[in-house]
Amino acid sequence: GLIPFKHVLIHPVIQTIDGKRMSKSKGNAIDPIVMIDKYGADANRFWFASVGVKGDQDVRFREERLEEYKKFTNKLWNAGKFVLDKLQGYKPEPIDITKTSLADRWILHRYTVLLSGLQEQLSNYDFTEASDALYEFIWDFFCDWYLEIAKLDLAVEKPASQTRNILFYIFEGLTRALHPIMPFITEEMWQKLPRHMHLEEMDSIMFTPYPRPDDRLMDEASDKRMELMVRVVRSIRNIRQTFNVDRKAQAEVLIICSDAGERATLEECRDYIKSTASVGSLMIQEAGTKPPMSASSVVSSATIFLPLGQLIDIQKTSAKLMEQRQAVVKEIDKLMQTLGNPDFKKRAPADKVALQENALKEADSRLKTLDDQVVLLGG
Repeated sequence: GLIPFKHVLIHPVIQTIDGKRMSKSKGNAIDPIVMIDKYGADANRFWFASVGVKGDQDVRFREERLEEYKKFTNKLWNAGKFVLDKLQGYKPEPIDITKTSLADRWILHRYTVLLSGLQEQLSNYDFTEASDALYEFIWDFFCDWYLEIAKLDLAVEKPASQTRNILFYIFEGLTRALHPIMPFITEEMWQKLPRHMHLEEMDSIMFTPYPRPDDRLMDEASDKRMELMVRVVRSIRNIRQTFNVDRKAQAEVLIICSDAGERATLEECRDYIKSTASVGSLMIQEAGTKPPMSASSVVSSATIFLPLGQLIDIQKTSAKLMEQRQAVVKEIDKLMQTLGNPDFKKRAPADKVALQENALKEADSRLKTLDDQVVLLGG
């Protein structure tokens, strides 16, 4: 007469790469021990969590996802090595928010948003959303941005810097937040970290409380300002990648920004921009003229100019662009012939016709981009 279960969750059917149900009798089942030996238990567990238990009941097994999560595990381990190195002799102490930088307040805000979301996601059994949120925060916000900025701040050794306090606060919390999904690597790293006073007696991370958000660290204004810097850096990186500028080459960058508030933000982030975008000389002005032979990009009220004359071989780059252009023109001609054939549109499935039409649109877009680049270089 008692209710045996209050919640019943049905996990998805895991299929082979070609959409067939896995079966021992068919010989197409995946041995998890083999996958664990190859990619590690934590990478496998993270993949299981990313699949989730709600939603689509047909999930195809793709081994490349395990490779991706193995890289994520390595990323986390390397981040832990960096943090541990910077926390040698460190004793945990509260963060003084009055002495934090813009980057500090931004990462604290993003971390608080993460924890708030995890509480709701795990309570609702939304394991896919929880694992995605952890992956994005750790790989992108924390490792790719904050750790790079922290290296710069720690090198300067500002006396009032809160960088070490923040590195400990966030990374120690991340090991506890990630532990239910990836228990082995998080236990290993947590054991090496300094301990909070109230966690000193605990032998394992398993006995620690799950981290909770501190709403006092929410800072939408800092998040918005830092997002401007991130977009500017990405724009500079995109220009460099587009024109194959050597990664080590120190570029000269001019930013013309009409908005006083955004200009002040970029000035505050000057050192971060120079370090993360490999910029040697950075000028930030309210007004100005475009330097000769400069690639440009617009971010909010800021226009970014990167002169290319001293960074690339103009003739070789132009020749490569023309070769790429000829290949795209041939691709467009072929697609137009196919789509111009009445029999193709009449007999081919609608999804195949749509695929060809989308391919033509993408090719047209690539051609326009190449033409713009050729013109920029004087072609």
